[in-house]
Amino acid sequence: MALDFLSFTCLICSQLFQLSSVPTSIIELVVVYGYIGSACTILLMYYWHSNEISIESQNLCQAAYKSPWINSNKSTKTALQLLMVRCQKPLVFRAGFYSMTLNVFITILKTAYSAFTVMRQFNK
Repeated sequence: MALDFLSFTCLICSQLFQLSSVPTSIIELVVVYGYIGSACTILLMYYWHSNEISIESQNLCQAAYKSPWINSNKSTKTALQLLMVRCQKPLVFRAGFYSMTLNVFITILKTAYSAFTVMRQFNK
């Protein structure tokens, strides 16, 4: 997954550059837009669900506390205490050196667009 950041950034950037620099037919435009949309959708699926799991892991501690634990036996109370201690640190999926959140997804798109604008300036 760590290479996805670089590869999808390059892929989106190159497709945007192709759209802006070469006059194409309507069929080629549809294909390139579909390719860019597919790449963004693939990334969004990974990063959206990873982000949702991180958010839900933060809510797990509150759910354990709101359960009817007061009338439970000692082993259940101990298990819930251990669960709540563990839940203090949220679950985060990592892809190499960065966490997989929606902020990173947006960063990938921004980086691709920034690289595209630099390439377009050099092309003029």
